[in-house]
Amino acid sequence: MYRIKSGITLAVMLSVASLARAQVTAERPDPASTEMRRASQIIGSSVRLNEGTGYGKVEDFVIGPDNRIEYLIVAHDNQYTALPYSVGRYNPSERVITYDVTPQVIRPLRFAPTAWPNFGDPVYVGRVRKVFPGFGRRDVRVVVPGAPVQPVP
Repeated sequence: MYRIKSGITLAVMLSVASLARAQVTAERPDPASTEMRRASQIIGSSVRLNEGTGYGKVEDFVIGPDNRIEYLIVAHDNQYTALPYSVGRYNPSERVITYDVTPQVIRPLRFAPTAWPNFGDPVYVGRVRKVFPGFGRRDVRVVVPGAPVQPVP
């Protein structure tokens, strides 16, 4: 009887181990098939405007209060331009992000490397919305520890 229980236990352990091993894969996902990106894939990417006109390179990005990339910081003519990440089209195989605007239209979004704007300021967000009408900052609730959580309407 003891040998039968030991044999069953061993069989169960081996089958669980084989299931665990079957879930581990060494394959890498196709970069074009996933929405997940590493910072190193975005920083250094080329930025193009309107029909492929080169504009600059991504130097940095701004993460919003909801922990998502809000703006790409693009170097252009010794200045930076903050472009909403959600509005651009990213081509991971070419490492290119394209925006359907002209350089003149995004001029109000430029700033000196030593004078970063307040990206949460309603005036600044309004300026971005004039250039990119489809851009909308996501509303984020800040939960204070210990405070009761209110349901979202």
